[in-house]
Amino acid sequence: MRPAILAMLALSACYAPHPPAGAPCATGGVCPDGLVCSPATDTCERTPLADDDANPIDTTTDPDAPVLVDQQWIATGNLNSARHSFNQVNASAVRLANGSVLVSGGYNGSAYLTSAEIYDPIARTWSPTQAIPGGGRVWHSTTLLPGGKVLVTGGYNGTAGLATSLLYDPISGTWSSTGAMHAARTNHTATLLTNGKVLIVGSPMPNAELYDPATGTFTATTATTYSHYNHSATLLANGKVLVVGDGGATVTTSTSEVFDPGTALWTPAGSITPARYNHTATLLPDGKVLVAGGYDPNIANDVAVCNLFDPATGLWSTTMPLAAARGRVNALMLPNGKALVIGGYKTGLAYLASVELYDPVARTWSAAMPLNVARADHTATLLTNGAVIVAGGQSSTGALASAELYQ
Repeated sequence: MRPAILAMLALSACYAPHPPAGAPCATGGVCPDGLVCSPATDTCERTPLADDDANPIDTTTDPDAPVLVDQQWIATGNLNSARHSFNQVNASAVRLANGSVLVSGGYNGSAYLTSAEIYDPIARTWSPTQAIPGGGRVWHSTTLLPGGKVLVTGGYNGTAGLATSLLYDPISGTWSSTGAMHAARTNHTATLLTNGKVLIVGSPMPNAELYDPATGTFTATTATTYSHYNHSATLLANGKVLVVGDGGATVTTSTSEVFDPGTALWTPAGSITPARYNHTATLLPDGKVLVAGGYDPNIANDVAVCNLFDPATGLWSTTMPLAAARGRVNALMLPNGKALVIGGYKTGLAYLASVELYDPVARTWSAAMPLNVARADHTATLLTNGAVIVAGGQSSTGALASAELYQ
C-alpha cells in the first residue's frame, strides 16, 4: 500500500494540537477551534483528548490543569447559499488537504445548485469558489483523491440522473471534466480504495465500476449481488468494502456484501433486520462497523435499531439502540474513539436537534449536547483540530444556510 494513500485514509482520524488554553473568552463565550469557554473561569479551555477517558487529568493535584467541560455546539459562519440533501450517502462535503472544507451543489427547495463554497476553519467563514460546470446537481458523490483533488460523480439535475463526473482542484479553485461513468447514478456511493482507485456502487442497478485517477477513466468491475440505493459503503481495515442496504425495496431484511479489490469479487455478508436505508455506517477503532438508524420501508418509518458487523467473523450482532429513531442523518468518528450521530428526521414527527454518542467499549449510547438548529440532510465534517462542522440541511422552515461547530 502506498504511504501517501495510507496517510490520506488516516487523515480523518488525525488532528492538530489544540491552541494554548487559559485565554479569556471572547464576547458571547467564543473561543478558538478546539477550545470551549469554561463557565467557571470565563477562560478558553481544552476538552479531553483521545486518551483522556482512560487517563483523565486530576484537577485536585494539578492546579494548572484546565477545567474540562462538555463539548458544545456554537454557531459559525453561514453558507452563502442555503442547501440540503446531504447525508452519509450523499456526502457532498469533503475536508481538503489544507484543512478547509468544500461543499458543492445541493437543493434549496426550488433550484438545483451549481454553487460551491469553501469553509475556512481559522476565519470561520464560507467563501464562494468556481461554480459546478454543466448545471446544478444533488445526490452526487464527493471523494477526496490521493493527489488532493476532489472527484464528484453523478447526481440528479432536476430532470434525470447524471453519468458525468468532475474534478475540483483546490489549488486553482477550478473544476474540470473527467471520464463519464458507464451508467447514470444518484444516491450512490464512491469509496476511495487503498490502491488509489474509487469504487462506485448503486443507484439502483446491480453493477459497479472503478475510477482510476491516473487515467481519468471509469471501468466496469464485477456486478454486485444485490441492488443498492441510499445504501452505505464502508472501507474496512483490511482494505475491503462493506456495502449495506437496498433503498426503496420493500423487503424484510437489508442485505450486505463485501467487495475485495484484490479479486474484484463480491461476497454476501448476511442480512440485518429490519430492512433500512438512509442509515449511518461508521468504522469503529476495533475494526467493526456500526450501522445505526435509517428508514424501514416496511413500516414507512425511521428506526432506532443498531447493528455491528465484525469483518473478522463476517457476522452481524445487535447493540444498544439509539434513544431516538432517525434517518437522513450523519455520523462520524471522533478523535476520542466514540461515534457521533447528529440530527436527522423522524418520519411523521419532526426534524431532530438531538445528538448521540456511541461508546464502542461499553457498547452504549449517551446524549450529547443538542444542535442549536434541528436539521436533516446536512453535512458533517471532522476538522483537523478535532472539532466537527455541520452545515446546511433542512428543517421545518426549509433549506438552511446555518452552520455549527461541535467542540
